[in-house]
Amino acid sequence: MVVISAGGNDLQVDVMRILFGVEYFFNSVVSGEFISDYERIIEKSKEEGRKVVVVCMYLPYLGKGSTYGTFESLAVSIVDRWKQFVLPLAKKHNIAVLDLSRTLDSKVRENYGTSDLQTSNRTNKCIARCLEYIYANYNGFGVYFAPDCDVSNIKTSE
Repeated sequence: MVVISAGGNDLQVDVMRILFGVEYFFNSVVSGEFISDYERIIEKSKEEGRKVVVVCMYLPYLGKGSTYGTFESLAVSIVDRWKQFVLPLAKKHNIAVLDLSRTLDSKVRENYGTSDLQTSNRTNKCIARCLEYIYANYNGFGVYFAPDCDVSNIKTSE
């Protein structure tokens, strides 16, 4: 199985562009070349007979004491905009999506590691179990998430 988790770090690189608005910021990162590369990876993986999962990024820690708390609405807008890109792409290629924004509770500090952007070991194990579940139940397009990292309660939506 090929897991494509690209975009989150790309969006962090020049975050000051957010001053020009979410759409400008998003389009400055997710260029035509980025989209072509993304689709080429998906197509090549599928040609090789691989199951493919794309990952929707998670929000940074936004709870008490968060360094990103004042930017919560922008962070949510960026993740929502990312989904507007990833979900139609996944549907077009009939591949699965792991939606980490619906899996991780951004208000729970235990979901994050040494910074408000890194996932914790607990969360990494949750992500691994979600991917294991998707692999075992793979049936093309579907959006998978495990609310509050409860892997025993994985949900699928379209």
